[in-house]
Amino acid sequence: MTPREAIPGMSFPREPHRPLGALLGLAQARFHEECEARLAVAGFPDLSLSHVVNVMRHVHGLQPRRIAEIVQLASVSKQAVSQQISSLVGSGYVIVTRDEQDARAKCIALTPRGQSCRRVVRTIFAEVEDEWRTRHGDECMTGLYAALERIVAHPAGAPFDDVRRRV
Repeated sequence: MTPREAIPGMSFPREPHRPLGALLGLAQARFHEECEARLAVAGFPDLSLSHVVNVMRHVHGLQPRRIAEIVQLASVSKQAVSQQISSLVGSGYVIVTRDEQDARAKCIALTPRGQSCRRVVRTIFAEVEDEWRTRHGDECMTGLYAALERIVAHPAGAPFDDVRRRV
């Protein structure tokens, strides 16, 4: 029995299509491409969305945040976060400081350039989402959001029937 046959009550296309993981990855890559192109035009050509997703979104304003906390929150390795922080420091988006409570710990804070970039990123995300809604239709995007919200709310390993009861 295939995984598609193992879920009673669900209908899937009979013809093989690209795997879901591949489509999700391609959609994310498309979103990143469109956002990064706009970032470059907005004056941030040295910034990738990886920097934003893994590091910058976890630092708020001038309030320093421990690097160890950022590593825990990021979905990548400590080495990757460290490399991204080095890149962000070199480009003037963040500064590294010592933690006031623990001199052994390092923190980062956004510079004025980093704060400006975060505002621009939020605007760009909204613009791309609006364009996708225009391009693909309100119904399509509303359905996409609803499906993705259900998927990410589903705890790993929970029986499928539990998901249907909750949505």
